[in-house]
Order: sequence, then C-alpha cells, then structure tokens
Amino acid sequence: MSPFSRSATTVSSPPPTANDGSSGNLATLPLEIRQQIFAYAVDTTRSVINKQCCGPVSTKRERDSCRKHGNKVALDTGRFNLLLVSKKVAEEASWVLYNRGSLKLELGKKLRPYYSQYRSKSSYRLGEIPHAVKIKAMWMSAARYRFVELALSSKIMRLENPEDYTNHLCETASLLLKAWEKELYQPTAEVPHKVTISLGALFDEVVPFNANPDLDMDGDIHLWSLINFPGQQPDFGRIAANSGKNFMRLISIVRQNCGLSEWKMVALSEIDEESEGYKWLKGVRKECWRSGMSFKSLTREEMDL
Repeated sequence: MSPFSRSATTVSSPPPTANDGSSGNLATLPLEIRQQIFAYAVDTTRSVINKQCCGPVSTKRERDSCRKHGNKVALDTGRFNLLLVSKKVAEEASWVLYNRGSLKLELGKKLRPYYSQYRSKSSYRLGEIPHAVKIKAMWMSAARYRFVELALSSKIMRLENPEDYTNHLCETASLLLKAWEKELYQPTAEVPHKVTISLGALFDEVVPFNANPDLDMDGDIHLWSLINFPGQQPDFGRIAANSGKNFMRLISIVRQNCGLSEWKMVALSEIDEESEGYKWLKGVRKECWRSGMSFKSLTREEMDL
C-alpha cells in the first residue's frame, strides 16, 4: 500500500489525540513511544517517491499487471500496511509519516502526467489542480508532507531540453503550493513545509548554460541534439536564456505563494568560475537570497555522497 493510493489519501492526519482504546495494546504505551514505533514501521528515514510504474494514464490492464500495485499483490504487504490496521492506528501512523517522513518528486516521464495538464492563470499566479481524480488525489496527498524534495536527475539533464524541465519545475512547485491552499490537514509544526529543490550539477552541465556552438559537439551533446532538435542546429543562447528565465519565474512563484513554508535550492557550486554556468549560478543564488529562499552550495565530494 502506498500513501498515493486511494486508501491512504482518504486517511485524515490531524495531530494524534488521547487514547480511545482502538489501538489495542499500543494504547498502553506513551504517545511518544507509539510514534517511534510507527516511524520505524513506515521507515521515515527513507523518502516516499512518486510512482515509477503504473500512473494515472495507464490502462486497466497495465495497472492490474503491475508488480507493485497490481491485483496479484497482497493488500496486507508493503511498507504502509500499518495504515490498514485500524482507524486509530492509521490516524497516528499517518501523522508520523506526513510530519516526520519525506516525499521525493522526481521530475521526468513518470511524474509528467501529474503536471502536464496544469495551466497557470498568469506567469506567476497559481492555476487550479487538474480535476482528474488520480492526479488530484496525488497532489492532495503530497500536500500533507512536511518535507518535500523536487529533484532533477542526471538522466533528465543528459537527455531532455532544459527549457522544458525548468518549466516543469515551475509547474510542480505551483501545484504543490496550490495543494497546500486546499488541504485541510496540514503538518502541525511552526514551519509547516520545507521544500528542497535539488539541481545536482545543472550549472556544470554543457546544456543549458555552457554550450559553445562554435566548437564541435562531442558525442553526448550530439546525441542530445538529435533527441531534442532533430535535423536542426540548437539555439544554445535561447536555451540558456529561457532556462534562466524559468528559474527566476520559479523563485518569484515561491516568493509570492510560500506563506510560512521554507524553500531551499541545492546545487553543485564547485565549478569553473570563468564558465557561463557559474555566472548563471551566481545570478540564481543572488535572486534566491533576495527572495527569502536559501541556497546550499555543494562540493564535488558532497555530490558523490
């Protein structure tokens, strides 16, 4: 069972209350001890990751045959089966999951159906969450997590157009912010949400910021060009400008809608200080600081950990 499945998204998660006897022998233990047990059971040290298999646009046959979520998978197995024990246990365990656990949303093919229908009202105003049941349920479930990571993988940076995936970062952040507006059960901490945007070695990659069209393209860039611009020469200047513009839009969206939440960008910063990528890194970092977002610079050693 997953927190993104139908059963888990219908479980309310207000702060745990006094015992009502429905927790069995667990009710004899102090609340703090029960929370530690639940934290071990749902493994809050390991992030919940968006589905990497059957998604909202998969067919019934694909969903039924899914090795993780199909009809041959026993309902009482998996990391989150504790949520099926009883209403009281589900209430307390889900509070632990959402307030102490973390959610990782990896941008790419598997997450794309959840944001592809999103349309903002303007460049910076939030649009509505798509009405498709499974898509809306995922975002409302995501809104309950206190700790969220939006991550760009090295595969995305190696194969996809950064004009697209930097725009998708804006869409993903906007949907998360919109879901916070609508979700009744929020984390109970003074800072209700903490979001990390993990950019990896983006500013050190050749694309979007360090490409030199005057030089011969190596094998990786040639492959990237064939995938994204078949039969034509990429306009690397435009790609860099639009990608940078998307970052500024992302920061503005967060600044205008974050409320009490805290946002942080994390990226490799131990790069050539003469490169165009370093100039863009400094610009993005400066805009983060100006807008109240933090920016964590990583060394290459920290990236390898």
